[in-house]
Amino acid sequence: MKINLNLKDKISGIAQAFKKKSEDTTASKPVVDSVESTYGSNQVFRSPFFDEERQRALELQSKLLKKYSGVHLDDYFKGRVIKSEYGSSYCIEDEFKCKIKRNDIEKVKNCILSDLQLIRGIGEKTELSLKNSGYNTICDLTKHNRYGSCAKEILTSLENNGVSGLLDSIPNNYPKSHPTIMEASKMHKLEDFVFYDIETMGLFGSPIILFGMSFVADNKINTKQFLLRNINEEPSSLYHTISELKTRKALVTFNGKSFDMPFTQDRLGYYRMNNSGIPQIHYDLLHFSRRAWGNNLENCKLQTIEKELLGESRKDDVPSSMVPEFYRNYLRSGNIGPLVPIVEHNKIDVVTSAKILNLLWEEW
Repeated sequence: MKINLNLKDKISGIAQAFKKKSEDTTASKPVVDSVESTYGSNQVFRSPFFDEERQRALELQSKLLKKYSGVHLDDYFKGRVIKSEYGSSYCIEDEFKCKIKRNDIEKVKNCILSDLQLIRGIGEKTELSLKNSGYNTICDLTKHNRYGSCAKEILTSLENNGVSGLLDSIPNNYPKSHPTIMEASKMHKLEDFVFYDIETMGLFGSPIILFGMSFVADNKINTKQFLLRNINEEPSSLYHTISELKTRKALVTFNGKSFDMPFTQDRLGYYRMNNSGIPQIHYDLLHFSRRAWGNNLENCKLQTIEKELLGESRKDDVPSSMVPEFYRNYLRSGNIGPLVPIVEHNKIDVVTSAKILNLLWEEW
């Protein structure tokens, strides 16, 4: 096939220009340090077209580096060092005043038992028909020829194993974000819950640099965070985090079924650490939030709910996508400035999660 000479010259010119641009770009690339080569370079995030959020984050980082120059980590965070067989961990604790609703357990139980669709084989139409026939609760159904045995199983599981038994009895096709499951969460004591969130150096296979938890007690939300002062502290921080999770009966996250818990399990596997004892009951608030408010909010991101429904806005927050870059800059410079918004971001996340659970209880 013959190619028009003018077209051929144009193609050749474009190729030469592209080659020259590639050479210029390669020549201008900075040499990355060992942290970047292991866990990703800042080049992943750089673009000639800075969006507004990233630009604000870079300006914030510059301001923080100046503000906290020469400030020691302990002087600002006032944490404590905890040791384990895996090494040292840096623990930061705080508390916030917040009134979380305490539920009437018997009232909640009666509400749950009025949902006949908890019985396998009962749908919306069948439930309506049964209630018209006088079967208003699962207790009533124990006398039914067809559904009596299943009704008795649920009541026995609920009596013997509480919320765990009830959730185990729910049909597999029952929506995991159904209001009845949120209603079941009201049967827990407030002290049963642990709210959990992590910050990482990137996608799966990267270190977790901050483990955040919160606990509700006496109109307060107490937070506990394990911050990596260096990457070598990950196994010890992971060990202490799992030890904390084991003390509670119910895990609460925001998108944790897709991200936080699989990521945590991955890091446990990496260090060949035992994962037994982590609460099996897991309420992922993202799914419940979408069902409750998905039609009324622009989106159901945690910060959107925080702003629109709780009336709270964050100041000097670091976007999640920028956390790895901020943390690398801390490692390179030793300046704690980039750490400040990461710790604050994580802390607010676990506090807001407790407030969102309370909102969902009020909604349903």
